[in-house]
Amino acid sequence: MAEQKQEIITFKADLELAEILKNIPNRSQFIRSAILKSLENLCPLCEGTGILSPCQKEHWETFAKHHNLSRCNDCELVYLKCEHDSVKAGKKMAKKEKAS
Repeated sequence: MAEQKQEIITFKADLELAEILKNIPNRSQFIRSAILKSLENLCPLCEGTGILSPCQKEHWETFAKHHNLSRCNDCELVYLKCEHDSVKAGKKMAKKEKAS
C-alpha cells in the first residue's frame, strides 16, 4: 500500500502557548490529536464557526420552539432538552404513581 502524502501546516501561537508546547515531547502528534479531537466535538449546527447563517437561525428558531437549554445536575453543563421528552417522563411517573 502506498504511503499517504503529508502536508506541512503551520500556525501562529502566542508566546505563552509556544512555551507550553516546547515542553511536549512529540508536539506534532499532540497537535494532530488535539485537532482531531476538536473536530469530533464541533457543534453540528454551526460546524464550529460559532455563528449561524440567517437560514440556519430560521431552522434553529423552529427547532427551539420545542426544545430548551437545560443544565445537567451531574456535570453542570448546558444541553438541549426536548419538551416532548419531559411530557413522556411525566406520563411514566404518573403511571408509576397510579400503580403504587
